[in-house]
Amino acid sequence: MLTYSDLPKSDKRIIQELLNLCKTIINHDKSISRIFDGLSGSRFVITVAGLFADDILKEDDLKGLTPDTFEFMLQYKHIMDE
Repeated sequence: MLTYSDLPKSDKRIIQELLNLCKTIINHDKSISRIFDGLSGSRFVITVAGLFADDILKEDDLKGLTPDTFEFMLQYKHIMDE
C-alpha cells in the first residue's frame, strides 16, 4: 500500500496545496456563501474585484480575464489598498 511518505515531493506539494485550499474554503465558508448567493452577471466583476482586493484571489486567478477587465481589477485593488 502506498503511503504519504512514499509519494514524490511534487505530489506531496500538490496535496499540501489542496489541503490549504480546503482549509481556506472552510475558514471563509460563510463569507463565500454570502458573496456568491444570488450572484448575477451584473455583480460578477465587482464581486471578483472585491475578492482580489481582499487577497482571497491572486493575480494568477485572473489570467482568463480580458486585458481591460484585468486592469480594472488592479486599479480597484489599488484604490481599496489606500
